[in-house]
Amino acid sequence: MEIKIQIKKTNASYIEEPEILSFSFKKNLYTPYTMLTARFIAGNSDYLSVCEILLIIDNKTIHHGLVDSFEISEKDGVKTGKIVSRGFTSLLLQNQIEAGIKNNISLNSLLDNYYSLNYITHEDNSNSENYIFVQNRSSMWDGVVTLAYKLCGSYPFIESANCVRITPKPQPAHFSFSDSNITAYGILNDFSNLISNFDMPDIEGNYGTYSLEDSGVTANKIIRHKYIDFDREFLYNPQEALLFRNKVSNKARLCYYIEYSGY
Repeated sequence: MEIKIQIKKTNASYIEEPEILSFSFKKNLYTPYTMLTARFIAGNSDYLSVCEILLIIDNKTIHHGLVDSFEISEKDGVKTGKIVSRGFTSLLLQNQIEAGIKNNISLNSLLDNYYSLNYITHEDNSNSENYIFVQNRSSMWDGVVTLAYKLCGSYPFIESANCVRITPKPQPAHFSFSDSNITAYGILNDFSNLISNFDMPDIEGNYGTYSLEDSGVTANKIIRHKYIDFDREFLYNPQEALLFRNKVSNKARLCYYIEYSGY
C-alpha cells in the first residue's frame, strides 16, 4: 500500500511529504465531508502559503480538502508537521443562499447556479422538484438534504472525495475481510439526537394542529420537545414537515461496525 500526502500552495505548486508518522482519515455516511489529520516529518522550509491537502492511497485520491490548521514544530532537532483538513464539500455547510421559494430546483441547478465552489462535483441529476423553501440562515447542504428527501426519500452522501449524491446506489459495494485482519466489531446505539415530540403551528401561527410523537423514543424514557415554525417547504402536506424532521433526527441511530488492519 502506497500512501502519499500532497500539500498544494497558493501558487499552484505541490509539496509531497513521504515520511508520514501517522494519519487518521474519517468518512461518515451522514457527515457531508471527509476528515484528515496527519503528522509527518517536515522536509521543507516554506509552509506559509499552503491551501489544499490531498491524501492519496495507491494512486487514488480519497481526501482533498481545505486546510483547517497547519502546525510545524521542532523537538530534539526533528521538525514535524501536523495538518487538520476537511473535504471541500464542508463548504456546503458554510455557504447560504437567499431565503425564499426556489422553483423547479434540481441537484444540478442547486449546486451549479449559485456559487463556484472549488473541487465540489455531484451526480448528474436534473430531476426537479416543484419547489424547495430555503429557510433563513439555512445552508446549501440543508437544501441538498431537503431535495434528496423530496426526490428520493433518502439522505444525501459524499461519494469519493468531494462528489455529492442524492440517489442511493442501486448495488451497494460488498467487502470481505479475513478473520485475521479484523481487530474489533460491534454495535453502536446513538440516542443523543433523538427528539420525542415535534410541534408546529398552522400557517396563521396557531398551535395544536400539527404534532408528532415518536413512541420509539419515549419508550427509551427520552422526552425532548421541539417547536418549529410553520414550514412552507411542505405546504402541500404540512404534517410531512414533522415526519421529515423525525427521520433526520433518527439518522445513524443504530450502526454496526468493524475495525480491521489495512485499507
